[in-house]
Amino acid sequence: MTKLYEGKGLSPAMKLVDLIWTESDYYARNGDCHSFSRLNQSLHKAVSLAITSKLPFSIKDFKILNSEYDFYRWAGIQGHMLGEGLYSLACNTTNLSACQSFEHYKEREPFIFPDVWGSNKRIYVGNSFKWEDSPARCTSFSEKGDSFVAVPDYHDAPKRIFRISREKLIEARKNLNSD
Repeated sequence: MTKLYEGKGLSPAMKLVDLIWTESDYYARNGDCHSFSRLNQSLHKAVSLAITSKLPFSIKDFKILNSEYDFYRWAGIQGHMLGEGLYSLACNTTNLSACQSFEHYKEREPFIFPDVWGSNKRIYVGNSFKWEDSPARCTSFSEKGDSFVAVPDYHDAPKRIFRISREKLIEARKNLNSD
């Protein structure tokens, strides 16, 4: 079986994914219905391993994952939140090339904020930061990618929901810099 992108200069991250795709899917493609489950889990683990190992990604890798590697089957939540768990992992482990590749795939500029807790200043699902003098946590991004939703970071049910646009974030950043 030939590799999907053989001879086309795969990034180190995609070499790992392509190895799993080309060598592990034989049984799935030839009638073993349980192999699809194994293949999908293996692809998710391969991308997660590439991210946490800080393997370099090319800017187009997540677009290639989406178009050629059945990303929708194994990348998590369906719809406009597809793959956000992998983006969270990339941000949390500070794999900048994976972050940029995912942002390119989503056609979304990063939401960068200095009050984000952790070593990466990008906002991602599950990330905590200070908003309006309260701890908050990002829960989702808008479908257009121009805003995100955050809730106060309390253990009880949230009493407020913040819908934070890029403009609001820029204004808050300016206010932080002026203090």
